[in-house]
Amino acid sequence: MMNCQILPNIKYHWTRVLRLHQIADMMDQAIAEGATADEAEALAIEQLRELGSDVLTDWAQQKQEDSLQKAQKENPSAIGHIKKK
Repeated sequence: MMNCQILPNIKYHWTRVLRLHQIADMMDQAIAEGATADEAEALAIEQLRELGSDVLTDWAQQKQEDSLQKAQKENPSAIGHIKKK
C-alpha cells in the first residue's frame, strides 16, 4: 500500500470533498443548459486542475512550516534568514 502524504486523511479535507461535489454539480448544470459531454468534461478538467494546484500548494506550505519548526527545535539559537530586497 502506498503512503500518500498529500491527503493523509480525507476527513480533514472536507472543503476538498465539498469542492468535488461543486464540480459535479457544475457539470450537471452545464449539460442541463445544453453543453455537450465534451464541453462539460473540459470544464471539469479545468476545475480539477485548479483543485489539484490548491491541494499541492497547501501541502507544500505545510511541509515548509513543518521543516522550519523542526529546524528551530533542533537548533533554537538559529535565526531565520530572509532574502534581502
